[in-house]
Amino acid sequence: MWSTDGESGAIALYDAFGYRIVRTLVEMTRPPGEPVVSQPAPSGLEVRPASAAHYHAIWNAWEEACADHWGYARRDKNDFLRWTTSRLFQPELWKIAWDGDQVAGLVLNCVDERRNAWIGRRRGYTQDVFARRPWRRRGVARWLLSESIRMFAEMGMEETYLGVDTENRSGAHVLYESLGYAPSRRHFAYRKPLESCTP
Repeated sequence: MWSTDGESGAIALYDAFGYRIVRTLVEMTRPPGEPVVSQPAPSGLEVRPASAAHYHAIWNAWEEACADHWGYARRDKNDFLRWTTSRLFQPELWKIAWDGDQVAGLVLNCVDERRNAWIGRRRGYTQDVFARRPWRRRGVARWLLSESIRMFAEMGMEETYLGVDTENRSGAHVLYESLGYAPSRRHFAYRKPLESCTP
């Protein structure tokens, strides 16, 4: 079950039925026009665009990097097909860190024009941020996010957006706050053990 900040009725209902919060996820935004400290490229890495020949390698790197995330479920070839045919599949906006022919990290950026029209803001989405294990703790995510923020500022976006699991062991929310992202809305995931249910 899920609830969002301010949904007092839903929160009271879940609590009455024995559901408890197991995870807090936060939406964060940042005005891209605010200055961002230039981040040097980690040694040996470079940003290069993706071509169709890279999509499987990027997908596999993404799967590997997310395998230790809460709620992870392995995806299959049908998920890959849905991803590559989605209206938000915009590889021209991605920021990919390459170490030779290896994907070291990635920010899967996109612009959701449909949602932007609905919310009345020009927003760039800096979502699905990851660094693969051999390249973690080297500033890869910080570097790629900084590059993404600059790109969206040049595109005339009014803000950048991402979502984060605050209990993520990598402390990603601390990184995002250090880059100027601020919480805008919280969502709560609830669970109820089945053994506590009565028939």
